[in-house]
Amino acid sequence: MLARTSAALALTILAAAFGPRTLAASLDAYAYGIDVQSACATSGPTPNITATGLNLLAIPFQSPPCTAGQLLKVKTSSSKPANVVSIIAGAGDSSFGHWTESGSSRGLAGFGALTARAQSTLTGHGDGATRVGHESFARFADTLTIKNGAGAGLAHLVITITGIATASARGTGEISLNVWENTNPNATEATRLTLSNGAWTLRNDGAYQSLVAPLPAGVVKLKRGFRLTALTAHLDLPFSYGVPSNLRALLYTSAAAGYGDTASILDFTANATLSSIRVDGNPAPVIVTGSGAIYPIIP
Repeated sequence: MLARTSAALALTILAAAFGPRTLAASLDAYAYGIDVQSACATSGPTPNITATGLNLLAIPFQSPPCTAGQLLKVKTSSSKPANVVSIIAGAGDSSFGHWTESGSSRGLAGFGALTARAQSTLTGHGDGATRVGHESFARFADTLTIKNGAGAGLAHLVITITGIATASARGTGEISLNVWENTNPNATEATRLTLSNGAWTLRNDGAYQSLVAPLPAGVVKLKRGFRLTALTAHLDLPFSYGVPSNLRALLYTSAAAGYGDTASILDFTANATLSSIRVDGNPAPVIVTGSGAIYPIIP
């Protein structure tokens, strides 16, 4: 089913205010799915996921020449939103019987606004050679130059996450958001909602949070999962006035339905939006972005 990558962490916001190099504004989206009864060993996550350096609940990938039964799509852009969709279905006969699976994944990247979705529906019995599942990510890179001040400053960024995570039966999946502060080379997990071995886990702003009453603000319990109505994550960004700060964000979802006698249906959908920026001690900061995008500033 799902394999964990070897590095650290999942939606990425990287802000490097003091480095001499700045990022070019860019957008990219990724979507992948696999549906096959494999006769080959898998290589683990796709090269795209491995390259992120993130610790993700990743879908199995078959390296060449075992490329049948999987579909990977990517798109990049320097200005227009990057949108990509992977839709795939398959069936096979495992050592435990017949199975069928279908699903889709989508990544949609805009500056300050990301969408990722993974869906999976499975019936029947698989085994260790059954490779099924879907995953996606959306990412943007930009620079922020904060003006109308002098010296060092601190900006507070709020990311709002909305979406849904549901599972009608057994399965595994996640919605992931991680944060890198510009003075710290190590990533800090911002938000992660996972389903694994029948257990739901939510980690937000560096702490595990209860998924029984009382629920965290912005989370609603559903019969078979959770709805994120306005879950917020926070980033403190040190900067120097007039010096570009790099900003990079990646939102990831995955879904792999579980084997069983009845249908297992998973839907992991998320939207992450940079919803506000507030600068300490400055009621009227001016923010110039490399992309030309306008982010919301509050006093």
